[in-house]
Parts: sequence; structure tokens; C-alpha cells
Amino acid sequence: MNKLIVILVFLTVLSFGIAGQTTVNQTAMRTNPESLNRTQLSAYGVNSFDTRLFKTEGTPYLDDVFLIGDVKLYDGKLLDNISYRYNIVEETLVINIEDDFYTLPNSVFTQFSAVQMSKLERLNNRNFIRIPNEDNTSSYYEIIQSNGTVSLALDHFAKLIKANYNPAIDVGSLVDKYVQDQEYVLIVGDQVIKLKGPNKKILAQIIDNDLVSYVKQNKINLKDINQVTDMIKNYKS
Repeated sequence: MNKLIVILVFLTVLSFGIAGQTTVNQTAMRTNPESLNRTQLSAYGVNSFDTRLFKTEGTPYLDDVFLIGDVKLYDGKLLDNISYRYNIVEETLVINIEDDFYTLPNSVFTQFSAVQMSKLERLNNRNFIRIPNEDNTSSYYEIIQSNGTVSLALDHFAKLIKANYNPAIDVGSLVDKYVQDQEYVLIVGDQVIKLKGPNKKILAQIIDNDLVSYVKQNKINLKDINQVTDMIKNYKS
């Protein structure tokens, strides 16, 4: 009986701890958010989320805390002023609705944004969009600069390094470890082009001939992020 009480107290404290991680800048939020209950959420195929801690080093989540922002669903509905974390490995959102946690699958949402920063400080808002892949899946990219036709974006990803501890020589890691990284990409329509390698190789992937000509005429180095940002500001298709 005493053990059961201890477990219940622990779960209650854990629940409050997770909810307390959310930092809200009330002045930056829109008012009158759309409120969803559990019944409405079931229509989007969401699942309840286990808030127990991962037994790994690092995290599959882009940010260390819950952020506040907007989530656009596939049917055009907007979840306004919602608390969430983005899992960059599974490309899902863990959202907080009425102090319960749910997983929003990749197929349900097309865009999301955050008005609260935790790691990067270069932007007041962070905006992510979904782009289809050739294999009928899709991925999310953080938009850095866009003119509506061409966008500079960040592709966030993480890999899981499995535990490799060797007790015989006492070396290696005892637990799995997530390692995060990111790379810049150029988005032209539904094309996603990694900004790696020589200019010639990058340009060969771009199907927008006007953009290719613009880059060549202005001698833009596509691996120079400042030059790419200026290009997007000035380029008109």
C-alpha cells in the first residue's frame, strides 16, 4: 500500500514538473485559442503520450522545453496558442491539451510555428513547413528566409547511437545517446536542395532556369548563407 502511494505521488510530481517546463510569453500570444477536447482529438488519430523520462543521453526533441505556438492541420484548421514539443526523429508533435499529453502524427499537421525561443536566438518566431519527399513521405524544415518562391531553410535531424559499453575493458557508453545536427537547404517549390558541394553541382539540381541564371549572373556562392539570404530577398521569379 505504501509503495502504491509513493508511485502515485511520484507521477503527480512528474506531471506538474513537465507542465511547469512550459514558458509562456503572454503578450506575444493571440487570444481566444481554439479549444479541443479528447473526443475531437481522436478524429485526428492522436495517441496519448507517455511522459516518463527517456533512458537515453540527449533528446529526440528539437527543444528542451515545451514551446507555445500555432499548428496548422491538414484540413486547414489552426490550433492556436498551443503547447508542444517537436520530435525531429519521428517528425511528430507532442501537444498538451487540458494538461494531458498527446502525439500528433506527421500526416495530421502541415505547418507549425513557435513564438518562444529556447536554443536559437536569431529569430523572434520559428516557422516550420512540411515538404513532400519522392518516396511519398514528408519532412519538416525550419524556414530562415523566404520570398514565397525560394526559401532558405534548416533541416534538423538526429541519430541514435546505441549503447556500446564493454565491461571487460570498462569503456563505452552505458545508455543510448541522441546526437542532433542540422544543415542548410534551399527550397524551390517542392524541391529541397542541400547546400553542399560546388556551385555547379547544386545548380544542376535546380529546375527553375530563371533562378539558375540569376545565381550565375550575380556570381552567388550558394554555400555562403549571407549571400543566399540576400539572393532570396532580391530575387523575383
